[in-house]
Amino acid sequence: MTTIVNTPPSTEDSGTGIIFGVLAIVIIGVLFFVYGFPSLQNTDTQKSDNIDINVTLPDNTNPVAPSTL
Repeated sequence: MTTIVNTPPSTEDSGTGIIFGVLAIVIIGVLFFVYGFPSLQNTDTQKSDNIDINVTLPDNTNPVAPSTL
């Protein structure tokens, strides 16, 4: 008969997962304050109610066919 030996996992935790997790959170926080926060602050100053777009269209009374090569 075959004997299966299941060795239990190590109960010692080196803490590398926590270190990498905290490091990732710090990096994401720094990137947010460097790029995201200033971008969020500038959205209010870019909004303007004084946008005026004037487009003049050509007179279409005598259309000209496009030339073919």
